[in-house]
Amino acid sequence: MSLPAAAETIRVRSLEHPDLPLVMALAQRVPAAPQWPDSVWRQMLENTGPSRCILVAAREQQIFGFCVVVHGVDEAELESIAVDPAMQRLGLGRRLLQAAMEASRHSGARRMLLEVRASNQAAQHLYAQAGFRTVGRRPGYYSDPKEDAICMECRLDAETVAGIPAR
Repeated sequence: MSLPAAAETIRVRSLEHPDLPLVMALAQRVPAAPQWPDSVWRQMLENTGPSRCILVAAREQQIFGFCVVVHGVDEAELESIAVDPAMQRLGLGRRLLQAAMEASRHSGARRMLLEVRASNQAAQHLYAQAGFRTVGRRPGYYSDPKEDAICMECRLDAETVAGIPAR
């Protein structure tokens, strides 16, 4: 099934320097996104490569979503994924997740790990559809508000990554 007209011209690509202020502004509009300071974002952008992947969902000079993944020896950690509230439920989170999983698999990762707020049922559903399974819980992991984290993991074989269902 194709994306709604509002999202079909949006593509997922690597973060570029001119995107940084737009990504930071987007993070401020998404309460669940990490509120990293400018210095952290700039350091992450300078250190992308085999160990870090930052992707954006963009159309021209607009950023509608982003994700940050760190690659280890044989695993990847999804540090953050966020979609503009006005563009949620259009499949952009799914596209960002699939692109992150593909990039991680190509970097040599055999599994992906993540933490998600216990109250974020929509994200947990997305991750479960993508093949993630719950492997643990971290009590009080998040602050503002204080909340448990659900730990999830997924194999990154070709079938799993290709099998994320479309909307």
